[in-house]
Amino acid sequence: MPKTKIKLILEKGKSGIWGRVDHEDNLIADSAPTQEIVEKKIKILLNQFHGLKEEDIEFEIEWEK
Repeated sequence: MPKTKIKLILEKGKSGIWGRVDHEDNLIADSAPTQEIVEKKIKILLNQFHGLKEEDIEFEIEWEK
């Protein structure tokens, strides 16, 4: 099964890294100390809100300036 590609926008903040996705007109955002943890947390939220399996999600990473 092909992976669902979703653009994940990352931004460095004072307390860590913020990440956000816009999936099916639903803005999902979270923060964490590392990029890996942000990705994991966003995948969990995508599963909860949209039923996407974590292993089926592929992020296209884009860093905010």
